[in-house]
Amino acid sequence: MIKVTPSPFTNGKITIPGNQPNVMYLYNEVLAVAKKEKTGGIFRTDVIEISTSLKSQEDNILNKLKEIGANFKFEKK
Repeated sequence: MIKVTPSPFTNGKITIPGNQPNVMYLYNEVLAVAKKEKTGGIFRTDVIEISTSLKSQEDNILNKLKEIGANFKFEKK
């Protein structure tokens, strides 16, 4: 019997619309969590895109976005 260990690596993309009046300091909050998770992103005036490579990064970023009440779209490649 072969034991399969789930991979800690993922290739996800999180897209966050920039205009969200219900979230104060959206860019600051997202930038802080991206820096903390040591991941890259594209910060434009209309949208923020964050790429993740580890499952833990993905989980932490998604949890933070839910916590601040941000709307976002998550895609797993």
